This record gives sequence, C-alpha cells and structure tokens, in this order.
Amino acid sequence: MEPAMVIEAARTTRNALAGAPRDAWSGEVPHLDWTVRETVAHAIKSAYFCGIDLAAGDLRMRAPSVVVDAEAPVDHLLDGLLGAARLTSHVVRAAAPHALGYDPDGPADASGFAAMCCAELLIHGWDAATGLAVPLTADARLASAVLARLFPELVPQGDPWSELLWACGRIALPGKGKRVNWTWWVRPLDEH
Repeated sequence: MEPAMVIEAARTTRNALAGAPRDAWSGEVPHLDWTVRETVAHAIKSAYFCGIDLAAGDLRMRAPSVVVDAEAPVDHLLDGLLGAARLTSHVVRAAAPHALGYDPDGPADASGFAAMCCAELLIHGWDAATGLAVPLTADARLASAVLARLFPELVPQGDPWSELLWACGRIALPGKGKRVNWTWWVRPLDEH
C-alpha cells in the first residue's frame, strides 16, 4: 500500500458525496443505524485513528479521543475526509520499515494501517453514498490493493471494487451470499 492511496481513497469518497443535495445528509443509511452525517463522521474518526495508532507504536491509545461533529456543515465534513487521510498518509510515509501500531485485530504495520484507512474511507463512503442515492466506485487498482492487503486469503475472481464491498459484508455476489462474520488481516503480510 502506498501512502498516496490513502489520499486517493479520501478523494474518491469526497468527490462522490460532494454532489449530493445537502438536505439529504440527515437521512438514514439503509443498512446502518446511522445517518449519512454520522457515517461520514465515523469514517473521518477512523481515518484519524489509523494515523494516531501507527504513530503511537505499541501504546494502546485508550485516553485520547477524536471528536468529529456530525452536525458540522457538509463542506467541513467533506474536508474532514481529506484532512484525516492526509494525516494518516504522512504518518505511513514517515513510519520506520518495521514499525507496528496497536489495533484490536493485532499489531499492524504501515501498509496495514494504510489499507484500513482506505477501507474505512471507501466502505463507509459507499455506505453514505447509498444513503444519498449517489454512486461511489473505487478505482480497480486501489480496490485491488486494499483487498489484497486486508484479505490476503481471498482469490480475486471479478471486479475488485465489488469484491471489496463483498469482503466487507456490504453486498452479495453471484454464488456468494453476503458475508456476516468477517475480519481483515492487519498484521504484517509475512505473518499470514
């Protein structure tokens, strides 16, 4: 995972959501218990924590809190996606080659945090886009990279974006039901 991919994921999400009517942002996301605003706020918060947790190393960051105002103006939320991505991209770029940070799924390396950040931005971006009835599609190269890093056990068989949505339990694919129990691989790939 390249640090620039984190920025690309944020831009993909930001661009998809930016054209939606502002009054629709208070609506519910059909498959979540959140509004569009809450979903985007969660994506921003998650993206910030990817950078914070990698920078903190082996410290389990329980005391710090990232607060994102879900009721902020839409333009501020859209900018928040890019700001959080920039922070994590810089931390990933600056990380030592074997640096690890705390994650509940295990110690993650820089590529794991970059992939998690991309997934949080893209998947929750897709959730928000679904609530806004606008399309969001990730570039095949980006989706392939995230899929390969977080789900190395999966053998790609079709469109990488659809497979990433399936892997994260968002959609069913032909011959594959919707995933209910899933987790991603964040530890260094050589441990898989």
